[in-house]
Amino acid sequence: MCALTSPTPSTAICRAAAILAVVLAVLLLRIALVAGELPTYARVMVLAACVITPLTAHLLHRRTSQAARLLAIATALLMVAGTVLVGAVGLPGAEPTGLTGTASAVVGLALVVTLLLVLDARRSSPGPHRPPYAL
Repeated sequence: MCALTSPTPSTAICRAAAILAVVLAVLLLRIALVAGELPTYARVMVLAACVITPLTAHLLHRRTSQAARLLAIATALLMVAGTVLVGAVGLPGAEPTGLTGTASAVVGLALVVTLLLVLDARRSSPGPHRPPYAL
């Protein structure tokens, strides 16, 4: 099996990203439960991210694979995009809210998780001296 796709034991960087992803899920849960002006459809999307993020963190913590990294990075970048869009443009039919303290924390943590996972992927990828297949 290819070394890039087969699961490997989790690294310290991936475990740190997993812990930060759980903190990110807690922040999203706070947004979903506390934000009174949040429409139902937006609340459902935030709660879905609250479910996906800890599951992805669990995958990253147990065994790291490119698929788990990709899912975590995609989830984090979607959180950044959604949070920035709500702050800059606003929800449909609503005024822009700007980035609140919690929203800024979500953006910052999501970017840190993405950065950690990209760094870990670069460190664990086979170099030019090592073939990507088993000999």
